[in-house]
Amino acid sequence: EYLHLVSLGYGLAGLVLVASQTMNALHRPLPAATLNLARTVGVTIPFALAGHYLGGIHGVFISILLAGAACGVIAWIAMTKIVSHESQRLAM
Repeated sequence: EYLHLVSLGYGLAGLVLVASQTMNALHRPLPAATLNLARTVGVTIPFALAGHYLGGIHGVFISILLAGAACGVIAWIAMTKIVSHESQRLAM
């Protein structure tokens, strides 16, 4: 069951890694570190605790999927803003 549910969120969770590496390459390590810390401490752990409370182990699996998806979307938005800002800065 774990592999069925959690693996669905791996693609979006992978966006966090891509965004983090992109930010590091653009000499923006603080947003990259913040994103990774927020993913682990600020989103995944609270989601997992809430999921366990609401649905036991099945709720934990669903919450990990939702946390990965939410963080992936946030990472994509943050990365596109930083890349856009750097592109405009370099164009001047």
